[in-house]
Amino acid sequence: MKLTSKQKAQIRKEANKIKASFQIGAQEVHRSNILAIRESFNTKEILKVKVNRANKEDKNITKELASLLEKEIAGSQVAGIVGTTIILYREHEDVEQRMKLN
Repeated sequence: MKLTSKQKAQIRKEANKIKASFQIGAQEVHRSNILAIRESFNTKEILKVKVNRANKEDKNITKELASLLEKEIAGSQVAGIVGTTIILYREHEDVEQRMKLN
């Protein structure tokens, strides 16, 4: 299911209430990071990933890592990028625990 802009806004609003679950380096994403994020999606629908950039001017790194994570983690979608923080969403497998999206 592709998220609409209204749904992304709703997810970003909910993401304001949580802290970043993961920190990754800007140089590369290790396989263990991807596995840990996948594992976290078993209990959560929204995750925030903080990107540690060496050069604050390079904003493309965060976008590139967001698209990489979206590609590597099946079913996940980028709901937004705020500064150096990526907001990821993946629908919960259990229908009763799913977030109600408009």
